Amino acid sequence: MKSEKQLTLRILINSTPWHEVAPRTYGGIESFCANLAKGLDALGAEVGIVSPGNLNIDGDHNIIHFQSLRQSANQNYSQPEPLIARHNAFIDALRSTKWDCVSDHTLIGSQMASLTSTPAVLTAHRIMDEQYRALYGAISRHTPIVAISNRQAELAVDVNITTVIHHGIDTDVYRPTSHPSDDYLVFLGSMTQFKGAHIAIEASRQSGYPLIIAAKCQEQGELNYFEEFISPKLGNDVTWIGEVGGTDKINLLANASGLIFPVRWEESFGLVIIEALSCGTPVIAFNRGAVPEIITNERTGYVTQDLKSMVKAIEHIDQISRSTCRKEALERFDYRAMASSYLATFTKSIARYHSTNMLQNL
Repeated sequence: MKSEKQLTLRILINSTPWHEVAPRTYGGIESFCANLAKGLDALGAEVGIVSPGNLNIDGDHNIIHFQSLRQSANQNYSQPEPLIARHNAFIDALRSTKWDCVSDHTLIGSQMASLTSTPAVLTAHRIMDEQYRALYGAISRHTPIVAISNRQAELAVDVNITTVIHHGIDTDVYRPTSHPSDDYLVFLGSMTQFKGAHIAIEASRQSGYPLIIAAKCQEQGELNYFEEFISPKLGNDVTWIGEVGGTDKINLLANASGLIFPVRWEESFGLVIIEALSCGTPVIAFNRGAVPEIITNERTGYVTQDLKSMVKAIEHIDQISRSTCRKEALERFDYRAMASSYLATFTKSIARYHSTNMLQNL
């Protein structure tokens, strides 16, 4: 029971308009929002969340759900109707009570929060390319921004980064097996050239491992990439099973010899890496983006430079201790520690917001 001196913060999480929280299959940002909400709730915060579809957060919690219109995966993301309906749901949520802070995971929520004089903290989930650096830079002039990796913060030229907080997951859900039932590698993500499924095929074949590809393939660019670079290479040793989630995803990771992550861009984090580690599964990845922050080279996997070194690393995958992978996930990437860091950031940002407003009103 809280004492009168303890402050209960009211946090409104503004998720994306595309997937449920938590998503049934693909949806890294939405999975993050689920873990953040669950963690904040466990810490005693009053939590609301704006998201489409149903609220699929497991466990006993008191999270308030403000349902917005869900956009079909087959719709063009540029169509305005779902966005308008979704922003209306967010405004209704903002006005439903006096929130202490908005935790924004879009590019517009922090601007809309100002309509009700509510402090906001924006988490930057996107790649820090020229376009997003300009957008985040403009927003950071008046809104605190959390980077999700040191590499993302390093690339955020002209963006005022308030702090860096790594993602966390429910390590009680992603559990390992000491003896994998199948001798295969797994690629898990989306079907784009930047994620490198075609490289995963080549690396697994050269190393003699079967490969299972579990990837989102819905948008036209993903379909084109699949037809040109993936479909012709499928065979007895390379299987594509589409999107997976829940228990199927956990079993797929936990029983694999390793996760292969041949990312070809400056990945801001890489949630599937810590999901694999929590299952005790080593990760072999290219040295791009946040990869060297997450994987401890030669301890929880291998950070490689190219296809040749990736193949060589796969040949030594059995030298990585699965219990060590699990141990690092527990120590570094549990959602409760992540939520605690966010709560501290929200508290500081709220105080700074009100202090600034007080000075401006003098």
